Order: sequence, then structure tokens, then C-alpha cells
Amino acid sequence: MSLNDEEEDYWEDILSDIQERRCTPVIGEGVSNPYIPSSREIASAWAKQWGYPLEDSYQLSRVSQFLAIEKADEVYPKRALRREVGAIRPPDFSTKEFENTAYSVLADLNLPIYITTNYDLFMEAALKQKGKSPVTEFCRWNKELVYQRKAGIPSVFDADEKYTPEPEKPLVYHVYGLYDLRDEYRPEGKNIDLPRSLVLTEKDYVDFTLTISKEGEENILPTCIRDALSLTSLLVIGYGLDDLSFRVFFQGVVKTQTKPSGTILSVQLRPTTNNPDQAIKYLRRYTHFMFGDVRVYWGDPSTFCEDLRHRRDNFKKKQSRI
Repeated sequence: MSLNDEEEDYWEDILSDIQERRCTPVIGEGVSNPYIPSSREIASAWAKQWGYPLEDSYQLSRVSQFLAIEKADEVYPKRALRREVGAIRPPDFSTKEFENTAYSVLADLNLPIYITTNYDLFMEAALKQKGKSPVTEFCRWNKELVYQRKAGIPSVFDADEKYTPEPEKPLVYHVYGLYDLRDEYRPEGKNIDLPRSLVLTEKDYVDFTLTISKEGEENILPTCIRDALSLTSLLVIGYGLDDLSFRVFFQGVVKTQTKPSGTILSVQLRPTTNNPDQAIKYLRRYTHFMFGDVRVYWGDPSTFCEDLRHRRDNFKKKQSRI
């Protein structure tokens, strides 16, 4: 499934930016869902297990907030999530079987920075399987994480020899935290559990947004991440327009930057309605109203990535003849 005629023109811009390493993928849960249960599946299972009393049992932020209140422990749902899915390991994305999957294709783009709102380390694994040496970092969005930066878990940007993301040693930045740090992706060589880093409950999303707004993004986000969000094209993949994680990230993080200078291309599932063309026409207007100049590719991440690999191969052949 390809972009419509109007948006087709943006392919060359995106491919050119990828070639010149001026593109930053922003990766959502839809990219990991083939291997990890979705937030809706987890929320529904928890709602049934713990007797969630409201009708929105598919919203993980709401159900996890309920669980935190029931257990009188704000970290309980984060530890529960890590126990249930944090141990799931990725497949080998370097094999032929997974050649056109999203993680494999993204790892082959040879970019210096990958931003993700996922808690897993699948992007790091894919990069390592492709011969890269990825480095993990995460957003220090609450006071405990700020303290840990000073006392126990320094940022990779705090070292005497400043780390600079590059294609052979790319940065994978976890905006909403991650289950744990693994020694192979950190200079300190430590395995550390990080449940408190997860932005998971309703309160977490509110606190995260307030922190970004109150403290100013320059105090929370590394300079290279701020530059990536404002100076490069963004390839946003693995989200739905109604995803809380996407709305908070886009409205609370991206829009705190200088107006992005590159193309923003969002990969979205095609609406399943009796009149998909009319639905897309409305959703295109909705996207522009809510998020500004965002171009949308209507198709699932896997289909998009197959298309991206094919177009990029052709683009590189074309460039080699110039």
C-alpha cells in the first residue's frame, strides 16, 4: 500500500534525508507487537484479573493506575509488566526470515539516533545483530531518576569522553523509560532493573508532561535528541492516532522544540470501515489539525518497511549512477 499521489512526493525527501543521515525514526509499540503482547491485550488481561470496574479496560494507563491504587504502590504495575513481558527476547533480525520486518529495516538505515517510546531493547538487539554497537539511554523524567543520574546511573553524556551518536555506534533513546539496562548496551557494563523509569500510569503521563513543560526540555532531553527532533526528518512508526503515548510524545515533546525543519512521516493503519477513503480524508484533516504538517502513510509497519527497503535500494542505485 503506497502513499496517495499528493504524499508520494515526500518519499524522495525522506529517502534523501536517510541517505544523508538527517532522519530520525520514532518507534512505537506497533513495531514490537508481533513479538510482545500489545498494551490493549495486557490491559484487558489485567482488568479481568484484578476486577477493573470501568468500561475502558483496554487502556493500559488507566488499568495500571487502578492497579497502583489498589496495591498502594505506584511501582507495582511497572514491576508486574516487567515480569510478564520484560523477559521476552527478540528474534534474530539479521536472518532472511526477518529481513523485511520493521526492526531489521530500521537497523539497516545506518542512522546515528533512534528514538523509541517502547520499554524493550528490540531496537538495540536489531542494531547489534547487524554489526552495530548501540548505546542505550533513557529520559530522566522524575526526581528519583535525576538522583540516580548523579549517584548510580550516569548518563552516557556525562562521561569525560563525550559520547557522540554515529551510525556505527548509534544511540537508542527511550523517552518513556525501559525495563532494564543491559551491560552490552552501556559503557558501565552493568545490568540494572529500571521499573521506576517507565511512563505507564495516568499519573506518570501527567507527571512526564509537567516535567517537560516546567523544567524545560533543555534540562531533560540531551542536546542531540533536541537537535534530532527539530533539525531532522522524523519517521514515526508503530502508533495509532488515538495512542496516548503518541499524543503525549508529539504534543509534549516534539512541540516543545523549535518548529521541525524536516518532513514528519507517520505510518498509520488504514481505517477498517465501510468507507475507508472518506475515513482517510477526514483523518488527514484531523492529523493536520492536531499535529500540524504530518504526512501519513496508510499501511501497517511491516508493509511500509518492505516498501521502504525496496524504494531505498532503488534510490541508492539511482544515486550511484549520478
